[in-house]
Amino acid sequence: MHMSPLRRIPLSQFLVHSRQLLKASIEAKKPLSLVTGNESADLDSFASSLLYAYLSSPGPTQSQQSTILPILPIPRADLNLRPEFIYLLSELRIPKQDLIFIDDIPTPILTGAGGSASAKNEVVLVDHNTLQEKIFPPTKTVVKGVIDHHKDEGKYLDAGPRIIEVSGSCVSLVTNWGKSKWGDWGNGPGVKEAAKLALAAILIDTGNMKMRVTPHDRSAVDFLESKLGGGGVGIIGDDEGDASVKEPWNSTNFFLKLSEAKSSLDSLNRVTPTLILGISSVVKPLSYLTSPCRGGPEAFLSALSKFAQERNLDVAAVMPSFTDKATGEFSRELLVWEISEEFEYAF
Repeated sequence: MHMSPLRRIPLSQFLVHSRQLLKASIEAKKPLSLVTGNESADLDSFASSLLYAYLSSPGPTQSQQSTILPILPIPRADLNLRPEFIYLLSELRIPKQDLIFIDDIPTPILTGAGGSASAKNEVVLVDHNTLQEKIFPPTKTVVKGVIDHHKDEGKYLDAGPRIIEVSGSCVSLVTNWGKSKWGDWGNGPGVKEAAKLALAAILIDTGNMKMRVTPHDRSAVDFLESKLGGGGVGIIGDDEGDASVKEPWNSTNFFLKLSEAKSSLDSLNRVTPTLILGISSVVKPLSYLTSPCRGGPEAFLSALSKFAQERNLDVAAVMPSFTDKATGEFSRELLVWEISEEFEYAF
C-alpha cells in the first residue's frame, strides 16, 4: 500500500507553536533549546536559524517538547532596520510578531537557565562558530551543534552536527545537511516556504549566484529549486488549489526584489524622525583643528556650530583623514556632535 508523504505545517504555524513552547518554558522556568545566528542578524543568519529549527522539528508522533526554538539575537525594535526581512516575511506570509527575538527571553532564563542551578540552555550556532558570551554565558550554555561558513575557531569539537565549510551562504550548508529530512514531506506549502526562505539568503549572499559560489551553494540551489518546480522557474504557492497565491518562480526576479527591499530606506522614516546630517571631510587631525594657535577647542566648536546652524543641521560630523608624519601611517578620526534634541531619541 502506497503511503502519502507527511505534509509539513507552514512556517507561520511552526513559529506560532515555537512561541507557545517558549512561553510555557519561561513560565515553568525550564532551560531552553535554541538555534541562533550571529550578532549581525543578517538574512543568512535569520534563514539559517529558522531553517535549521524547522528541519529539526519533531514529526506528528514525536514529543513537541523537543522543538528547537529559532532566536534572532537582536531586539524586536531592530527588525525595521532590515527591510529585506519585512519583504521576505510578507512573501512567506509570516506575521513579524511570530518571530522570536532575544528580548522575548527574560535575562534570568539566559543567565540562570531556569530554576535549577545545574540546568543549562542548549544552543546550536549557525553562521558563526563561537558562542556570543554576552548573551549566552558559557557556564549556563551547552553548544549542541555548529553549522558555519566562516573560519573554524576550533571549538565545540564534540558538537553534532559540526559542519564548518567554505560556502557563499551558510544556509546552503544547512540545506545540504538537512536534505534527508525533506524526503518524506512531499512538496506542500511548508516545504515550498522553507525552500524560498533558504533561496533568499543564498541569492543575496552570492549576488544571484555570480559571486563566491561554491559547490555547496550550487547543490543547495538545485535542490531547493526542485521543491519549487525546478530549473529556476517553477511554482510557489498554496497546494490547496488557491490559484490567486500561485505565481511562477523566477530566481532573478526574486533576487531583484530582495535587493531593492534591502536598499530601501522607507521603513526608517516610519519609526524615526527626519534628521539632517552634515559630514565634513578634512585632511588634518583633530589635534590640529583644536590646537591653541587656531583658538583651541572653543574656537573650533564655535565654528562648527555656526556651520551647522547655517545649514539647519541636526547632527554635525567631522571626518579627519591624514598620514601621521612621525610613523607614516594613514589614520582616520570621527567627531559626531549633537545639534538637535531629537538626535538622542533617534539613536
